[in-house]
Amino acid sequence: MKAFWRYVMAGIGFAMLVTIVLLATGWGSAVAANVSRVLITNTARKPVPVTPTGTVPVHEQGTANVNLTGSPKVGLDPTLGNTVKIDSAANTVKIDAAGSGPIQTRAADNPAFSPVVRNLYLNWPGGSFGSGGTIYPVPSGHELVIEQFSVGATLNSGQQLAFGELNVNAATPDFAQFQLTGITSVDQGVDVVGSGAIQTRIYADPGTSVGCTVQRGGGTTGAASAQCDISGYLVPTP
Repeated sequence: MKAFWRYVMAGIGFAMLVTIVLLATGWGSAVAANVSRVLITNTARKPVPVTPTGTVPVHEQGTANVNLTGSPKVGLDPTLGNTVKIDSAANTVKIDAAGSGPIQTRAADNPAFSPVVRNLYLNWPGGSFGSGGTIYPVPSGHELVIEQFSVGATLNSGQQLAFGELNVNAATPDFAQFQLTGITSVDQGVDVVGSGAIQTRIYADPGTSVGCTVQRGGGTTGAASAQCDISGYLVPTP
């Protein structure tokens, strides 16, 4: 048994001697320098943990959503003319800050920008029930929007305002007639005052005309007169 342990101790001593010789001669460094790759294999259930260092490039797959937080500011490059392309034909919207003050915009269909207020005076002699005429010819390139129509008439005693009618010609051969409702007539002894008004929304095509027709009832004795009024605005057409 003692002989066995002597052999073991002699082997250990020999191994230590060899190790010291290798380290002294630099053999271990040479072996390490020649090892260029180490292949480590693991199963998919137990992958090798990797901790990235530095900047890792990431490639987005599919459609990415980008959300801005805080108060981001988006600026246009003045060296490119401050333009924003809106289609592949290179149509652009230019933002020019060279002028004074902010860029002015307005709504084309705002009634305050193109108001239309017109009236038509009608007179007809005895023996006639009424008269009519054109109030407003709609200019080309615009559509007229009528919001109010009214009629006032002065007639002879015993008569009354029968009706007031707004006539609108369309671009096609159509002819539209809009009659007043709620007409009243007040006999003042010497003459009669008739009136009627409506708030509405009637459209007249570009290049057409808007007219008015007034008639009386209760006879045709003596001359009579009336006034037709419209109020609305113009809208530019495409």
